[in-house]
Amino acid sequence: FKTFWRGRKAVHSDPYTNLISIPLGAPLAFLADRARLTPNKVSFISLLVSTAGALTYATLPGDLSSMVLIAVLLQLGYALDCADGQLARATRSSSVFGQWMDVAIDFAGTISVPAAMVWYAIFHINCAFPGPMVICGTLFTFARVIALFTSAVQRLGDTRDPRDVHWARFVFRTVNDTGILLLFV
Repeated sequence: FKTFWRGRKAVHSDPYTNLISIPLGAPLAFLADRARLTPNKVSFISLLVSTAGALTYATLPGDLSSMVLIAVLLQLGYALDCADGQLARATRSSSVFGQWMDVAIDFAGTISVPAAMVWYAIFHINCAFPGPMVICGTLFTFARVIALFTSAVQRLGDTRDPRDVHWARFVFRTVNDTGILLLFV
């Protein structure tokens, strides 16, 4: 377990991710290793859990128990997303394909939450003119994809700490940090 716990500091990310999601991913990576799951399988499980959270968001009423379930599913999905890389590094099973697949799955998960928000707004709020909701959802998705793309490019080729960047980029990435967005979704 110590190997997985120490490995949580291998990747620098945004504040919420560093404080919450990556530390939650360490024990999940440890459990995945004990269950003999590959990092790619953990990535797919992450996508399934995140998609379940998005579908729950889109279909359930906005009561407190639904919101807690959604928050748990989305946070668990994100912690699993952090765990796949931790597992790959700890077991030395990282691959170029696995890194690509992780980013591809992240894109799919990234798009599912704003799509669920738009769906909820149109069908549960009974919005007479859904155009602004669709536009906001599209802009939100675009911002999330740009943040994910920036993070992926930085991890692949830039060794700087995310806090070591221009203040505007830091603010954009912090506001778009998956964990921060999950708090407000």
